[in-house]
Amino acid sequence: MFLWVFGFGLYDEFLPIHARALGATGVQLGLLFTLRQLAVTAGSLLGGVLADRFSRRTVMLFAWVLGAPSPLLFLPAREWAGLLPGILLYDVTIFALPAMNAYVAERTDPGKVASTFAVLTMASGLSLLLSPALGGLIAARWGIPTTFALGFVCYAASSALIFSSEPERPGGRAPLPWREALRIWDFGRLWPLFILLGLMTGIPLALAPFVPPFLREVRGLGLAQIGLLGSILSGGGLLFTLVTGRLADRWGHRPLLLATLLGIGAGNLTVALGPVALLPLAFLIKSRSAAVALSQAVVASRISTQAAGRGFGLLGTITGLVGAGGTMLAGIGYRANPALPLIAGAGVVTVLAMALLLRRGEVAARPGVE
Repeated sequence: MFLWVFGFGLYDEFLPIHARALGATGVQLGLLFTLRQLAVTAGSLLGGVLADRFSRRTVMLFAWVLGAPSPLLFLPAREWAGLLPGILLYDVTIFALPAMNAYVAERTDPGKVASTFAVLTMASGLSLLLSPALGGLIAARWGIPTTFALGFVCYAASSALIFSSEPERPGGRAPLPWREALRIWDFGRLWPLFILLGLMTGIPLALAPFVPPFLREVRGLGLAQIGLLGSILSGGGLLFTLVTGRLADRWGHRPLLLATLLGIGAGNLTVALGPVALLPLAFLIKSRSAAVALSQAVVASRISTQAAGRGFGLLGTITGLVGAGGTMLAGIGYRANPALPLIAGAGVVTVLAMALLLRRGEVAARPGVE
C-alpha cells in the first residue's frame, strides 16, 4: 500500500494542473474528474460483488496488475481528453478496495476495528506525506510527465509485493453464489447511515481536483510549494487518522467523525479566504483520511464478515456518486468564481457535521451486533 500510494502521490496533485496546461477549462476539468468519480463508482459497485463472490486476495491481485500501467497512458496525451484512458483505467481498479477492506476486517480483532483501519489508512498517509513534495520538485525540474513514469515504477513494485500477501485461510469464508453476491443494496435500515457516511467522504473528494489549480492560478504558488502543501495535508491526515482511530475504539465513532468534519470545513474555508500564511495550517487540518478510516470502521462494525465486501462496495459507490455530482457542480462554480467550490463545500460539510450531531442512536454498534 505504501508503494502504490507513493506512486499515486507523485503526480496526482499535478494532474489537474497538467489538464489545464492541455487546454481544459474549469467546466472541462469538472467533467474530467466527474468521469473519474463515475469510474470510481462503477469500480466500487463491481468490487462489492467480486469481494463476496470470489477469493478476496485474487481480486486484489488482479486489480493491482491491471492498474499498474495506467500512468503511462498519460504520456501521449496532447489535449485534456487524452488523459481519460489513464484516469478511467486507474480508477475502475478501485474494485480492489472492498476486497482489501473485507480482507482486513476478516482478520481484525473486533475490539480494534477503528485502530486497525487507521493503521491501514496510515500506510497511505505516510507515503503521501513524502511523495507530493518529492513529485513537486521533480515536476518543477523535469516536468510533470516525469512523475507519471516514476508512478508506474512504484505501481510495478507494489504489484510484485502484493503476491506475498497471506492466502485465503483453508476452511474460512465460502464465496457466495452470484444470486446472493449481487444483492449489494440489501442493507435495510442501515441505508441512512451509508448515505451519511458517503456524503461525509464524497464532498471533500469532489473539491480535491480544484485545490491545486486554485493555488496555482489564484494564490500564485509554484509546483514545489503546492507539492509541499500536499505533503502537509498528508501529514495532518496521518496524525489525525492515528489519533482518531485510537480514540474511536474507546469513545465511539460519533465525536471523532464530528471533529474531523469540522476540520475539513474550516480548512477549506481558510484555503479559499484566509491569508497565505495560514495555508499550511489549513492543509494540516483538512485531510479526509481520518473520515475515510472512521467510515470504514463504522461499516466493519455493522456488517457481517460474509457481507463485508458488499458493505464496503456500497459505501464506495455512494461516495463515488457524491463525488461525481459534486465535482461537476464544483467545475461550474469554479468558472464563476474559483473560490466558490471551496466555500460551498465547507458549508455543506459543516451542515453534515450538525446532522451527525443531531442524529439519534449510535453511529456504530458494538462489533457483531448486526
